[in-house]
Parts: sequence; C-alpha cells; structure tokens
Amino acid sequence: MVRSFDLKAEAEMRLDSDRRAEELARKRREKPTTAAAGAQAPVPADGPSPAGVTEGDDRAQCG
Repeated sequence: MVRSFDLKAEAEMRLDSDRRAEELARKRREKPTTAAAGAQAPVPADGPSPAGVTEGDDRAQCG
C-alpha cells in the first residue's frame, strides 16, 4: 500500500518536473515583446563581450 503511494507520488513529481522544464524552455525561446517583458541588456554595437568577461567585472579593466 505504501509502495504504490510512493510510486504514484514519484510519477506525479516527474510529470510536474517535466511540465516545468517545458515551460522554462518555452520562455527561454520566446523573445520579449516589450521593454518591460525582459530585463535583458542590449548587445553592444561592436558585438558580445569576450567569454568570461561580464559588465562590471573589475578584472577586465586591469592591464
């Protein structure tokens, strides 16, 4: 009896997890339609930053 409850609970958790993963993937694929929809910074005109360097990274300015 307890085993069947555990199996059912596990199956429900997996389904919920799959649904959440699908929703997150869908949201990542969608482009923001308004400025307020996403708080993403615009890409600079000269292209993206080099790998490992983020805005406000003090190490990038040493040199």
